[in-house]
This record gives sequence, structure tokens and C-alpha cells, in this order.
Amino acid sequence: MASAFKSASISWHTNCNDKMKLRLLHRSNILIMHYSIKYPRISCSIKKCKLRLLVYLLFAAVVFPQLQAAPEKGSIVKEYKVVVTGLRNDKGSLIVALYYGPDGFPENADKVFRRQTVGAENESITLWFKDLPEGEYAFAILHDENNNKIMDKNFIGIPKEGFAFSNDYKPNSTKVVYDKAKIIISDSKTSATVKMNYYL
Repeated sequence: MASAFKSASISWHTNCNDKMKLRLLHRSNILIMHYSIKYPRISCSIKKCKLRLLVYLLFAAVVFPQLQAAPEKGSIVKEYKVVVTGLRNDKGSLIVALYYGPDGFPENADKVFRRQTVGAENESITLWFKDLPEGEYAFAILHDENNNKIMDKNFIGIPKEGFAFSNDYKPNSTKVVYDKAKIIISDSKTSATVKMNYYL
């Protein structure tokens, strides 16, 4: 199980084409179904397993982004503050991937606009993005506790490390909805606060 998820992650990182991505997700679905049949006592629905796979693939983009070209310049916001609360310890790093608009959010590494990595701290941490064009954004955060630059998970694919989305959005389905995570960055909106989520 773990090796299959790792293979899917590696293929995703290397910018495989859409056909390959669909093939990987199809194989993952078959793998999840097989696992559920073989171990019926594990209370993990197909829907929940798909969500966990989505979260895992998402953080391939957070950790291994190729930065998106800057949008056409309008007004520039000199500083945008992100306050992250609910960290359970000060181990490792906090990795933040910022997207400009819906294009690519949350799993496409090619569309990441800005990225930051900072040392984790107990309880909360504050970081800054500088010189951002005004507009609509969304971001995803990973608490990489062991600094191995991947989302660690247990043997059935549940994330073992924390994550968060802009607008303090907590997805409850197999699809991360951009409209629920989007934020506006402008001269009058220069900060955001989100809380980390931990499954285990």
C-alpha cells in the first residue's frame, strides 16, 4: 500500500501528463477497494481514503513547486501576513505554497506563485509574503515535522503531519474547492489566520 502511494507521488512530482495522472488515480482507487475488502474491520470508507490520497498528492505541490510567472502588475501589496495557529510542536518546518487565482490549486506544482519554508514553533508562527499584486489567492500549508519534504502517512494513507488551507478551509469531501479556500489580498486585506489540522 505504502509503496503504491509513493509511486503515485513520485510520478506526480515529475509533471506527468493528464492521462498518466488519471491512470494513477484509477489504480489508487482499485488499490483502496482491494484493501477495504481484504480488511473489512478497518473503518475507512472509499470516500475518506480518496480524500487522504488527495491531501497527500496536494503536498507534492507544496513541497516541490515550480514557481508560476508573475501576473500583470497592478497595485502591489507590500506585505501580507499569515498567522498559523494550532501547531502541536516545534519540530521540523512549515511549508507554504501560495497560488494566484484558481489555476492549479491545490495540486499543480507548476502553478505555485510563491513558496516559503520556515522553522516550526510551538502553538503559532507568523510569516510574511512581500510585494504581492492585488488579487485573488489561495494557499496550502504543510507541517513537515521530520524535514523529509513529503507528507508522511500511516499504513492506510492517513496523513501523520499537519496541514491547512487559506480561509481556514477544512475540506470534507474528495475535492478541495477553490471558492472555499480563496482569499483577497489588497491594501485593505493584508493578513490571514489559519489553524493546522492533524489527523493523527
